[in-house]
Amino acid sequence: MTGNLWIRSLEASAIGTIGFGLVAMAAARPETDGLWVWFFSLVGGRNDIVLSDEARLASAILGGVMASWAWMMRALARQIARGVEGAHGTAVQALAMWFVIDSTGSFLSGWPGNVALNVVFALLFAVPLAMLRPGRTATAPA
Repeated sequence: MTGNLWIRSLEASAIGTIGFGLVAMAAARPETDGLWVWFFSLVGGRNDIVLSDEARLASAILGGVMASWAWMMRALARQIARGVEGAHGTAVQALAMWFVIDSTGSFLSGWPGNVALNVVFALLFAVPLAMLRPGRTATAPA
């Protein structure tokens, strides 16, 4: 892949994450929480998930945080494409910070299945970031 395709990959990952954030925000209401409850069931390995009012609030807040973080990552992808100094490092640091904090919290709260979901999201960003790291050429050595 060329650098341009890796930038597009980062942007697509960000847009998908924004969508995921909107799914989280939709859980603020029982009428629109179905997909979010399904995700909880998937990472929790159970099918008896019922969201409390507090979980609905936390999901709504999380949705906003996810969407804004993903928008920032999209903006950083564009800065990486323009060669803005420090943009790549900032994106890598933001990804690492999110992964460590979210995964640690998931494990401590008894939801280790969410760590597996975090790995999927992390790879969506980490692979293109690795391919776009400063000093890397677009073609692999022969």
